[in-house]
Amino acid sequence: MRSRSVVGGLVAALVLTAVAVAPGEATPIGPAAFTRVLASQPAPTLRPWSARPGTKVVVTGRLGTHLVRKVLLQRKAGQLWRRVARATTDSTGRYRFGYTAPGSSTRLRVKALAFDRRGRHYGQLVTASSKLLIRTVSVRLPSTATGGGPSPVAVVRATGVAKGVAATLQRRTATTWHDVAAKDLDATGVARISIPLGDLGTGRAALRVVVRGAGRTAARALDVLPPGRILQPGDDDVVDGPFDAVVEVADGLTPTRVQLYVDGFAMPDAQPVAGQPGRWSVTLDPASAGVDRRHVDVVARVTTTAGSALTEPVRIDLLPSLGGLPAGFRLDTVASGFDLPTSFAVIDQHRVLVAEKAGLVRLAVDGVIAPTPVLDLRDAVADIFDSGVLDVVLDPDFADNGWFYVAYVADDGGADVYRTQRVVRYTLDGDVAAATSAHVVLGGVPVSVCKADPTTAGCMLNRLGMHTVDDLLFAPDGSLFVSVGDGSAGEPTGALAAQDLDELAGKVLRIDPSTGLGLAGNPFYEAGAPGSNRSRVYAYGFRNPFRMALTSSGDLYVGDVGEVAWEEVDHVVSGSNYGWPCFESTSPGTAPDAPECAGIVNTEPLLAYPHVDFAGSVTLGVFNGSGAYPTAYDGKLFLGDYTSGRVWTLDTSAPRLEDFGTPPGLGAGVFYGIGPDGDVWFSDISSGSIRRFVYDPDQASCPSGQFLMETFANRTFQDEADGDPWVSSCVGRPPSGPDLLAPGDPNQGQGWSMRWSGTPQLAPGTYRLTAKSSGTLVVRVDGTVVPDGGAFTVAGTDVSESTADVLVTLANNPDFDDDPYFVNFDWGYRLSWERVGSAPDVQLHEVGQGGVVEPGSTVGWTVSASDAEDGALDGSHLRVTVTLLHYGTGSPHRHPSGAFAGSTGSTVLDDDHAPGKIAYRLVGVATDSSGWVAESDPVYVCLDGGKVGPCG
Repeated sequence: MRSRSVVGGLVAALVLTAVAVAPGEATPIGPAAFTRVLASQPAPTLRPWSARPGTKVVVTGRLGTHLVRKVLLQRKAGQLWRRVARATTDSTGRYRFGYTAPGSSTRLRVKALAFDRRGRHYGQLVTASSKLLIRTVSVRLPSTATGGGPSPVAVVRATGVAKGVAATLQRRTATTWHDVAAKDLDATGVARISIPLGDLGTGRAALRVVVRGAGRTAARALDVLPPGRILQPGDDDVVDGPFDAVVEVADGLTPTRVQLYVDGFAMPDAQPVAGQPGRWSVTLDPASAGVDRRHVDVVARVTTTAGSALTEPVRIDLLPSLGGLPAGFRLDTVASGFDLPTSFAVIDQHRVLVAEKAGLVRLAVDGVIAPTPVLDLRDAVADIFDSGVLDVVLDPDFADNGWFYVAYVADDGGADVYRTQRVVRYTLDGDVAAATSAHVVLGGVPVSVCKADPTTAGCMLNRLGMHTVDDLLFAPDGSLFVSVGDGSAGEPTGALAAQDLDELAGKVLRIDPSTGLGLAGNPFYEAGAPGSNRSRVYAYGFRNPFRMALTSSGDLYVGDVGEVAWEEVDHVVSGSNYGWPCFESTSPGTAPDAPECAGIVNTEPLLAYPHVDFAGSVTLGVFNGSGAYPTAYDGKLFLGDYTSGRVWTLDTSAPRLEDFGTPPGLGAGVFYGIGPDGDVWFSDISSGSIRRFVYDPDQASCPSGQFLMETFANRTFQDEADGDPWVSSCVGRPPSGPDLLAPGDPNQGQGWSMRWSGTPQLAPGTYRLTAKSSGTLVVRVDGTVVPDGGAFTVAGTDVSESTADVLVTLANNPDFDDDPYFVNFDWGYRLSWERVGSAPDVQLHEVGQGGVVEPGSTVGWTVSASDAEDGALDGSHLRVTVTLLHYGTGSPHRHPSGAFAGSTGSTVLDDDHAPGKIAYRLVGVATDSSGWVAESDPVYVCLDGGKVGPCG
């Protein structure tokens, strides 16, 4: 028998010398079976003929034969053809294969196998081959780089793509990819992309390369290391007043500048430390820069000739300090633990409704937040930028009908920037709003209708999440004033709605609180159409009339927040035009040459003050007339500036701002009102609390956060005193024993008792109580008795302290009649509470520290947290807060822009509010099972073109 090689030689000879048999023609069985048919069949069709690896390619064609037969799809591998698929033709010779594109270009052909049928032999058929062009892209990049150092290079190689096609480097945040750099391919299919470290920010960046037509690479990690670290202060340091900051620059970097920021506020540049290479230092005074928060971050930007980058922040606590208040006044906390409280409405001496920006209305009773919200609108409210729940107000007949009104921006715009704004009435039933009581007073028209025609009656449209529906105020005659911003975030065309009487934007409205209709007596009232928009208008031409105030006689005043230069206090007169956007105060506005501005009469403000000393958000205000303060304050308007932290009084008959409270320590007041005690209360959105100014020149009461300690000559005393204490004083917290000595000089041999009552501010979490005594020691927290060894929980939404009502009584102390001296001692007394567990460790991922994105980009994140007790926390315990920092006056004021629940999320970061003057601050927040709230280090995200604050 011949060897395989000899047979192959004979076959080859036969192929070269034989006359080709007609395609598909039957041949007799015998030696001619060795005959090989030439590749005379047409090449298959490939769809597509150019593909990326792993994609599907469809191979089709037709053999010149009319019978069903088996066929093979073959791929050329070197000099050989390898089978990659099998199929069967139809009776007309048509075939079809599905093929997965390989990793490199190749050629494909189809082969029909020889077969015998009914004594006849059918020879094999082979098609010509078709080329499958495979388009590929790969990238080589380093695994690490140092922020502020030389830019590394990503080397891109692509096949199957023409010269000049762009290779784009992208960075991922959560599920969103952003372009960061691009370079065209050269003739060899190579592009070298310089990686812009400054745009990535520090931290781990997930990168990929996209080449049009060739696909994209898998994600690759690049760790951008910080350009240094802050050595001093350290994380969680407590700082009192000015402090020294020391920055150690990373090896290999030669800085040209090192600048520090406290909570986004620019501080003086650091200087090199003599004799300590790589170290820079500076003395920082947060108060001098307008920083007025307790929990703040410190971050440094290191600049070199190659670029700049931010260090990782450190978190510090500034000891509370208080700037100037008039003699005899102090600042107290009424209740705390709220999440961005925007306003409040006092029900009686014990109860107050508090609106939170994200959509909750809470009830505080004697300073303690009720666990169940009065109203939960979080699914209905757009909690972005300035939007959210802005105000809550009681009906004048609340005592009889239980009605209260809420103003908010509705989350009905989807991904669009257009949303409706509403005023809705609810009924309080016990401690919650009645489920079916919602009655839309204003703003019930669907957003699609209002977007198509903002002049539609009842449309209260907001375009960009800024300058929203603001304030609600009842007039003495029972009518309801509603102030509405221009809704345009400074965009001139949209702002001109403030000049259109047929739109509700940029107006003060006067409506019937039951129907939402305009009232007769309004300056543009249409008797036949009380529901028209102009029938509702009382005054117009406002940018952002954030808060209003009424005198006892019904005179209306508005604080109109300015754009770039002025804050206004306007005495609002029916029918008047206050000029925006044609004017800002008496200066030209953002659209002075618009046709709508021709010939208008601009009503000048009662008072305007410039954007200096961090001013930028005038906040009215309440007229004092309670008698709780000295007569010099009777009839004065109390107002503030949210961004500067200042509080003033104003005599409207001789308008001039008089300092009442100067920072630090006053927080960020966004709403003012009169409390049941006659004091001026305000909502401090920065600390999450309701606070008040107390006039107590004789220190007859204890400041908030302290305890009133009282000692009685009555050993059987329980909760209520029989007679006056022989000693009372204010203390920071009840003492802890042993050997408690009763102060003063009690009646010897009669025994004694003591009581401590107060509302201390405690960080959220669970506390374990130690309460021991040789007598009877009873501790009540928020009205509930907590035994020795028991626990109580203080609820809160962030790391700021919350209030708890604590009452401690000590009685039934033993007599030592044989030695009267010892009657004043409690030998076994011990009282303390300590927070249990450990703080969650919170990490915010996917967002580079100081990274740069295009305005309008969707930025995503992931957040994770764990602690020793709970392990990894799931998404129900996690959220991310986003804050817009507006640097309109050089230093920022904050716009809380939203809180996003869950372990992942995203939001759009734009600068419509003030192009080129915006940065963002993201913080991950975790709450563990004990209620302990912890935060991640903040991450600053910069917008392209916005070199402000830490992004400078």
